[in-house]
Amino acid sequence: MTDAAKVKRAIIVNRPRDRSPDHGLREALQCANIPDPLFIDVQDGTNISNTLAPHFGGSATHASNLAAEKSPHGHAVVLRANSERSQKHCEKYMGEFIESLPEHDGNIRLILSFEDPGMKETASHEDFAVIVYDGMLPPEEMQAYVSYRMLGRQDFKSTSLLRHLVTEFASFDVGLAEDLMRMTNAEILGLPESLTQLLATKEEKWATPSWIRGSASLTCPNETHTLHEWYQAIHTSPLSDKGRDAVHRRYWRACIKAISPWIEERRHIVVSELQPVLLQLEPSGSFQIPVGNKNEFKSVKIKDLEYSDLQYQKRMAREQNIKLTARQARAFDICGKARIVRNEISHTRMPPLASIQDLVLSLEDFVQQI
Repeated sequence: MTDAAKVKRAIIVNRPRDRSPDHGLREALQCANIPDPLFIDVQDGTNISNTLAPHFGGSATHASNLAAEKSPHGHAVVLRANSERSQKHCEKYMGEFIESLPEHDGNIRLILSFEDPGMKETASHEDFAVIVYDGMLPPEEMQAYVSYRMLGRQDFKSTSLLRHLVTEFASFDVGLAEDLMRMTNAEILGLPESLTQLLATKEEKWATPSWIRGSASLTCPNETHTLHEWYQAIHTSPLSDKGRDAVHRRYWRACIKAISPWIEERRHIVVSELQPVLLQLEPSGSFQIPVGNKNEFKSVKIKDLEYSDLQYQKRMAREQNIKLTARQARAFDICGKARIVRNEISHTRMPPLASIQDLVLSLEDFVQQI
Protein backbone atom coordinates (compact mmCIF):
# COMPACT_ATOMS: atom_id res chain seq x y z
CA MET A 1 0.00 0.00 0.00
CA THR A 2 2.77 2.44 0.91
CA ASP A 3 4.65 1.83 -2.34
CA ALA A 4 1.48 2.27 -4.38
CA ALA A 5 0.64 5.55 -2.62
CA LYS A 6 4.07 6.91 -3.52
CA VAL A 7 3.73 6.35 -7.28
CA LYS A 8 0.00 5.99 -8.08
CA ARG A 9 -2.64 8.70 -7.88
CA ALA A 10 -5.57 6.29 -7.87
CA ILE A 11 -5.73 3.23 -5.60
CA ILE A 12 -8.55 0.74 -5.13
CA VAL A 13 -8.40 -1.22 -1.88
CA ASN A 14 -10.52 -4.34 -1.53
CA ARG A 15 -10.91 -5.41 2.11
CA PRO A 16 -12.85 -7.92 4.22
CA ARG A 17 -16.25 -6.91 5.54
CA ASP A 18 -15.31 -7.02 9.20
CA ARG A 19 -12.17 -4.92 8.76
CA SER A 20 -12.43 -1.22 9.52
CA PRO A 21 -12.56 0.70 6.20
CA ASP A 22 -9.32 2.48 7.13
CA HIS A 23 -7.67 -0.64 8.62
CA GLY A 24 -3.96 -0.17 7.93
CA LEU A 25 -4.57 2.73 5.54
CA ARG A 26 -3.54 5.53 7.85
CA GLU A 27 -0.24 3.89 8.73
CA ALA A 28 0.52 3.06 5.09
CA LEU A 29 -0.22 6.61 3.94
CA GLN A 30 1.88 8.11 6.72
CA CYS A 31 4.80 6.00 5.50
CA ALA A 32 4.17 7.46 2.04
CA ASN A 33 4.48 11.00 3.49
CA ILE A 34 0.73 11.61 3.47
CA PRO A 35 0.20 12.38 7.16
CA ASP A 36 -3.37 13.71 7.15
CA PRO A 37 -5.60 11.98 4.55
CA LEU A 38 -9.22 13.03 4.20
CA PHE A 39 -11.62 10.15 4.94
CA ILE A 40 -15.12 10.40 3.46
CA ASP A 41 -17.85 7.93 4.44
CA VAL A 42 -20.06 7.51 1.39
CA GLN A 43 -23.68 6.61 2.11
CA ASP A 44 -26.41 5.68 -0.38
CA GLY A 45 -27.45 9.30 -0.90
CA THR A 46 -24.04 10.95 -0.67
CA ASN A 47 -23.07 13.36 -3.44
CA ILE A 48 -19.32 12.93 -3.46
CA SER A 49 -18.58 16.15 -5.39
CA ASN A 50 -20.61 18.27 -2.95
CA THR A 51 -19.19 16.48 0.09
CA LEU A 52 -15.64 17.31 -1.04
CA ALA A 53 -16.49 20.93 -1.83
CA PRO A 54 -15.74 22.42 1.64
CA HIS A 55 -12.28 20.85 1.53
CA PHE A 56 -11.34 22.15 -1.93
CA GLY A 57 -12.41 25.77 -2.32
CA GLY A 58 -16.14 25.53 -1.67
CA SER A 59 -17.45 24.58 -5.10
CA ALA A 60 -18.49 21.09 -6.22
CA THR A 61 -15.33 19.01 -6.62
CA HIS A 62 -15.98 16.76 -9.57
CA ALA A 63 -13.56 13.96 -10.34
CA SER A 64 -11.80 16.02 -13.01
CA ASN A 65 -11.42 18.93 -10.56
CA LEU A 66 -9.84 16.61 -7.99
CA ALA A 67 -7.48 15.24 -10.64
CA ALA A 68 -6.26 18.78 -11.32
CA GLU A 69 -6.00 19.76 -7.65
CA LYS A 70 -2.53 20.39 -6.23
CA SER A 71 -1.43 20.35 -2.62
CA PRO A 72 1.83 21.82 -1.26
CA HIS A 73 2.40 18.53 0.56
CA GLY A 74 1.22 14.95 0.25
CA HIS A 75 -2.54 14.65 0.41
CA ALA A 76 -5.11 11.95 -0.27
CA VAL A 77 -8.87 11.51 -0.30
CA VAL A 78 -10.16 8.16 0.90
CA LEU A 79 -13.69 7.18 -0.10
CA ARG A 80 -15.15 4.55 2.19
CA ALA A 81 -18.12 2.79 0.62
CA ASN A 82 -20.62 1.59 3.22
CA SER A 83 -23.13 -0.23 1.03
CA GLU A 84 -23.53 -1.80 -2.39
CA ARG A 85 -25.22 1.32 -3.74
CA SER A 86 -22.65 3.72 -2.29
CA GLN A 87 -19.92 1.49 -3.73
CA LYS A 88 -21.33 2.09 -7.22
CA HIS A 89 -21.23 5.86 -6.58
CA CYS A 90 -17.61 5.56 -5.52
CA GLU A 91 -16.67 3.39 -8.49
CA LYS A 92 -18.22 5.92 -10.88
CA TYR A 93 -16.32 8.80 -9.27
CA MET A 94 -13.08 6.79 -9.29
CA GLY A 95 -13.55 5.87 -12.96
CA GLU A 96 -14.00 9.52 -13.91
CA PHE A 97 -10.95 10.45 -11.83
CA ILE A 98 -8.76 7.85 -13.58
CA GLU A 99 -9.99 9.00 -17.02
CA SER A 100 -9.04 12.58 -16.12
CA LEU A 101 -5.50 11.83 -14.95
CA PRO A 102 -3.76 12.03 -18.37
CA GLU A 103 -5.11 15.56 -18.81
CA HIS A 104 -4.09 16.95 -15.43
CA ASP A 105 -0.90 17.16 -13.39
CA GLY A 106 -2.38 17.47 -9.91
CA ASN A 107 -0.94 15.53 -6.97
CA ILE A 108 -3.96 14.51 -4.86
CA ARG A 109 -4.34 10.75 -4.38
CA LEU A 110 -7.80 9.22 -4.57
CA ILE A 111 -8.28 5.95 -2.70
CA LEU A 112 -11.42 3.84 -2.79
CA SER A 113 -11.92 1.38 0.08
CA PHE A 114 -14.65 -1.21 -0.46
CA GLU A 115 -15.44 -4.92 -0.45
CA ASP A 116 -15.79 -7.20 -3.46
CA PRO A 117 -15.53 -10.97 -2.90
CA GLY A 118 -14.86 -11.60 -6.58
CA MET A 119 -11.80 -9.35 -6.75
CA LYS A 120 -8.89 -11.39 -5.40
CA GLU A 121 -5.87 -10.26 -7.41
CA THR A 122 -3.64 -7.29 -6.66
CA ALA A 123 -2.69 -5.47 -9.86
CA SER A 124 -0.77 -2.39 -10.97
CA HIS A 125 -1.79 -0.34 -13.99
CA GLU A 126 -0.35 2.78 -15.55
CA ASP A 127 -2.53 5.25 -13.67
CA PHE A 128 -3.93 3.21 -10.78
CA ALA A 129 -3.35 0.22 -8.56
CA VAL A 130 -5.68 -2.44 -7.19
CA ILE A 131 -4.76 -3.79 -3.77
CA VAL A 132 -6.55 -6.78 -2.30
CA TYR A 133 -5.88 -6.69 1.42
CA ASP A 134 -7.33 -9.20 3.84
CA GLY A 135 -5.44 -7.95 6.89
CA MET A 136 -4.18 -11.42 7.76
CA LEU A 137 -0.66 -12.46 8.73
CA PRO A 138 1.51 -15.37 7.55
CA PRO A 139 2.76 -17.70 10.33
CA GLU A 140 6.15 -16.09 10.94
CA GLU A 141 4.61 -12.62 11.23
CA MET A 142 1.86 -13.87 13.54
CA GLN A 143 4.48 -15.44 15.79
CA ALA A 144 6.35 -12.14 15.99
CA TYR A 145 3.12 -10.20 16.55
CA VAL A 146 1.93 -12.39 19.40
CA SER A 147 5.38 -12.49 21.02
CA TYR A 148 5.50 -8.68 21.02
CA ARG A 149 1.93 -8.24 22.27
CA MET A 150 2.45 -10.72 25.11
CA LEU A 151 5.68 -9.19 26.36
CA GLY A 152 5.44 -8.81 30.12
CA ARG A 153 2.56 -11.24 30.54
CA GLN A 154 3.19 -14.09 32.93
CA ASP A 155 3.11 -17.36 31.02
CA PHE A 156 2.26 -20.79 32.46
CA LYS A 157 5.09 -21.06 34.97
CA SER A 158 8.42 -20.88 33.10
CA THR A 159 7.03 -22.42 29.90
CA SER A 160 6.03 -20.46 26.79
CA LEU A 161 2.85 -22.50 26.36
CA LEU A 162 0.37 -19.61 26.51
CA ARG A 163 2.21 -17.67 23.81
CA HIS A 164 2.43 -20.68 21.52
CA LEU A 165 -1.22 -21.57 22.09
CA VAL A 166 -2.31 -18.06 21.11
CA THR A 167 -0.08 -18.17 18.02
CA GLU A 168 -1.33 -21.58 16.90
CA PHE A 169 -5.01 -20.90 17.53
CA ALA A 170 -4.90 -17.39 16.06
CA SER A 171 -3.45 -18.87 12.86
CA PHE A 172 -3.57 -15.94 10.40
CA ASP A 173 -6.25 -13.81 12.10
CA VAL A 174 -4.99 -10.79 14.06
CA GLY A 175 -8.47 -10.13 15.42
CA LEU A 176 -8.67 -13.66 16.80
CA ALA A 177 -5.20 -13.26 18.30
CA GLU A 178 -6.42 -10.20 20.20
CA ASP A 179 -9.53 -12.07 21.39
CA LEU A 180 -7.37 -14.93 22.64
CA MET A 181 -4.97 -12.59 24.42
CA ARG A 182 -7.92 -11.05 26.27
CA MET A 183 -8.69 -14.48 27.76
CA THR A 184 -7.48 -15.49 31.19
CA ASN A 185 -4.54 -17.87 31.43
CA ALA A 186 -6.92 -20.64 32.44
CA GLU A 187 -9.09 -20.01 29.38
CA ILE A 188 -6.09 -20.13 27.06
CA LEU A 189 -4.91 -23.38 28.63
CA GLY A 190 -8.47 -24.66 28.28
CA LEU A 191 -8.48 -24.33 24.50
CA PRO A 192 -10.14 -25.43 22.29
CA GLU A 193 -13.24 -25.48 24.54
CA SER A 194 -12.74 -21.76 25.25
CA LEU A 195 -13.36 -21.03 21.58
CA THR A 196 -17.09 -21.60 22.10
CA GLN A 197 -17.52 -18.16 23.67
CA LEU A 198 -15.95 -16.54 20.58
CA LEU A 199 -17.96 -18.67 18.19
CA ALA A 200 -21.25 -17.70 19.81
CA THR A 201 -20.98 -14.00 18.93
CA LYS A 202 -21.15 -14.52 15.14
CA GLU A 203 -21.71 -18.22 14.65
CA GLU A 204 -23.08 -17.90 11.11
CA LYS A 205 -19.86 -16.17 10.02
CA TRP A 206 -17.79 -19.28 10.75
CA ALA A 207 -20.07 -21.77 9.04
CA THR A 208 -18.60 -21.18 5.59
CA PRO A 209 -15.05 -19.99 4.80
CA SER A 210 -15.05 -16.62 3.04
CA TRP A 211 -12.15 -14.19 2.89
CA ILE A 212 -14.48 -11.21 2.45
CA ARG A 213 -16.24 -12.17 5.71
CA GLY A 214 -12.93 -12.72 7.51
CA SER A 215 -13.39 -16.47 7.94
CA ALA A 216 -10.68 -17.37 5.42
CA SER A 217 -7.51 -15.76 4.11
CA LEU A 218 -6.02 -14.85 0.76
CA THR A 219 -2.65 -14.39 2.47
CA CYS A 220 -2.71 -18.02 3.68
CA PRO A 221 -5.03 -19.72 1.16
CA ASN A 222 -4.19 -23.24 2.33
CA GLU A 223 -5.03 -22.53 5.97
CA THR A 224 -8.45 -23.03 7.57
CA HIS A 225 -9.73 -20.54 10.10
CA THR A 226 -9.66 -21.93 13.65
CA LEU A 227 -13.24 -20.89 14.37
CA HIS A 228 -14.45 -22.65 11.23
CA GLU A 229 -12.71 -25.80 12.48
CA TRP A 230 -14.37 -25.41 15.87
CA TYR A 231 -17.74 -24.74 14.23
CA GLN A 232 -17.38 -28.09 12.47
CA ALA A 233 -16.23 -29.77 15.68
CA ILE A 234 -19.23 -28.83 17.84
CA HIS A 235 -21.92 -29.41 15.21
CA THR A 236 -22.98 -32.97 14.53
CA SER A 237 -22.02 -33.75 10.95
CA PRO A 238 -19.61 -35.94 8.98
CA LEU A 239 -17.06 -33.10 9.41
CA SER A 240 -17.20 -32.89 13.21
CA ASP A 241 -14.32 -35.33 13.78
CA LYS A 242 -12.24 -33.53 11.16
CA GLY A 243 -12.82 -30.18 12.87
CA ARG A 244 -11.99 -31.50 16.33
CA ASP A 245 -8.85 -33.23 15.06
CA ALA A 246 -7.75 -29.96 13.45
CA VAL A 247 -8.05 -27.87 16.62
CA HIS A 248 -6.41 -30.61 18.67
CA ARG A 249 -3.45 -30.53 16.27
CA ARG A 250 -3.12 -26.83 17.01
CA TYR A 251 -2.75 -27.61 20.71
CA TRP A 252 -0.35 -30.43 19.87
CA ARG A 253 1.84 -28.08 17.77
CA ALA A 254 1.95 -25.61 20.67
CA CYS A 255 3.10 -28.43 22.96
CA ILE A 256 5.76 -29.49 20.45
CA LYS A 257 7.17 -25.96 20.51
CA ALA A 258 6.69 -25.09 24.18
CA ILE A 259 6.47 -28.24 26.31
CA SER A 260 8.81 -30.71 24.58
CA PRO A 261 11.93 -28.49 24.74
CA TRP A 262 10.98 -27.27 28.24
CA ILE A 263 10.90 -30.87 29.53
CA GLU A 264 14.14 -31.78 27.74
CA GLU A 265 16.01 -28.76 29.11
CA ARG A 266 15.29 -30.00 32.65
CA ARG A 267 15.98 -33.69 32.10
CA HIS A 268 19.63 -33.39 33.15
CA ILE A 269 18.51 -32.13 36.58
CA VAL A 270 16.30 -35.17 37.07
CA VAL A 271 19.05 -37.50 35.82
CA SER A 272 21.58 -35.91 38.15
CA GLU A 273 19.29 -36.49 41.13
CA LEU A 274 18.87 -40.15 40.18
CA GLN A 275 22.48 -40.85 39.32
CA PRO A 276 23.39 -42.51 42.67
CA VAL A 277 20.47 -44.92 42.23
CA LEU A 278 21.33 -45.58 38.59
CA LEU A 279 24.95 -46.37 39.47
CA GLN A 280 23.75 -48.91 42.02
CA LEU A 281 21.67 -50.53 39.29
CA GLU A 282 24.48 -50.42 36.73
CA PRO A 283 27.95 -49.56 38.14
CA SER A 284 29.36 -49.22 34.63
CA GLY A 285 27.01 -46.31 34.00
CA SER A 286 25.91 -47.85 30.72
CA PHE A 287 22.40 -49.30 30.33
CA GLN A 288 21.13 -51.73 27.72
CA ILE A 289 17.95 -50.19 26.35
CA PRO A 290 15.56 -52.12 24.04
CA VAL A 291 15.33 -50.86 20.47
CA GLY A 292 11.84 -50.95 18.96
CA ASN A 293 9.88 -54.19 19.22
CA LYS A 294 12.78 -56.39 18.20
CA ASN A 295 15.00 -58.32 20.54
CA GLU A 296 17.72 -55.72 20.10
CA PHE A 297 19.42 -53.42 22.56
CA LYS A 298 21.59 -50.33 22.49
CA SER A 299 24.04 -49.10 25.08
CA VAL A 300 22.99 -45.76 26.63
CA LYS A 301 24.98 -43.77 29.15
CA ILE A 302 23.26 -42.34 32.22
CA LYS A 303 23.27 -38.76 30.93
CA ASP A 304 21.45 -39.85 27.77
CA LEU A 305 18.65 -41.82 29.42
CA GLU A 306 15.17 -40.66 28.41
CA TYR A 307 12.30 -40.14 30.85
CA SER A 308 10.73 -43.44 29.78
CA ASP A 309 14.07 -45.21 30.38
CA LEU A 310 14.29 -43.68 33.82
CA GLN A 311 10.72 -44.69 34.62
CA TYR A 312 11.65 -48.31 33.84
CA GLN A 313 14.64 -48.08 36.19
CA LYS A 314 12.26 -47.13 38.98
CA ARG A 315 10.83 -50.62 38.79
CA MET A 316 14.34 -52.11 38.76
CA ALA A 317 15.24 -50.13 41.88
CA ARG A 318 12.12 -51.39 43.64
CA GLU A 319 12.88 -54.98 42.70
CA GLN A 320 16.41 -54.63 44.10
CA ASN A 321 15.14 -52.97 47.29
CA ILE A 322 17.20 -49.83 46.72
CA LYS A 323 16.20 -47.23 49.29
CA LEU A 324 15.25 -43.88 47.74
CA THR A 325 15.45 -40.44 49.27
CA ALA A 326 12.29 -38.33 49.16
CA ARG A 327 13.77 -36.26 46.35
CA GLN A 328 14.77 -39.33 44.34
CA ALA A 329 11.25 -40.68 44.69
CA ARG A 330 9.90 -37.36 43.41
CA ALA A 331 12.32 -37.49 40.48
CA PHE A 332 11.05 -40.93 39.48
CA ASP A 333 7.44 -39.71 39.78
CA ILE A 334 8.25 -36.81 37.48
CA CYS A 335 9.69 -39.27 34.96
CA GLY A 336 6.35 -41.04 34.90
CA LYS A 337 4.47 -37.79 34.36
CA ALA A 338 6.88 -36.72 31.63
CA ARG A 339 6.54 -40.10 29.94
CA ILE A 340 2.73 -39.71 29.73
CA VAL A 341 2.92 -36.24 28.16
CA ARG A 342 5.76 -37.10 25.80
CA ASN A 343 4.03 -40.27 24.71
CA GLU A 344 0.93 -38.29 23.69
CA ILE A 345 3.03 -35.71 21.85
CA SER A 346 5.08 -38.36 20.05
CA HIS A 347 1.85 -39.89 18.75
CA THR A 348 0.67 -36.47 17.43
CA ARG A 349 -2.03 -36.28 20.08
CA MET A 350 -3.04 -33.36 22.26
CA PRO A 351 -1.96 -34.27 25.82
CA PRO A 352 -4.69 -34.00 28.48
CA LEU A 353 -4.53 -30.60 30.16
CA ALA A 354 -4.48 -32.22 33.60
CA SER A 355 -1.37 -34.21 32.62
CA ILE A 356 0.39 -31.09 31.31
CA GLN A 357 -0.42 -29.10 34.43
CA ASP A 358 0.61 -31.93 36.74
CA LEU A 359 3.95 -32.32 34.98
CA VAL A 360 4.77 -28.62 34.71
CA LEU A 361 3.86 -27.83 38.31
CA SER A 362 5.78 -30.83 39.64
CA LEU A 363 8.89 -30.30 37.54
CA GLU A 364 8.93 -26.55 38.13
CA ASP A 365 8.77 -27.04 41.88
CA PHE A 366 11.39 -29.80 41.74
CA VAL A 367 13.86 -27.61 39.85
CA GLN A 368 13.31 -24.58 42.07
CA GLN A 369 14.18 -26.63 45.18
CA ILE A 370 17.71 -27.44 44.01
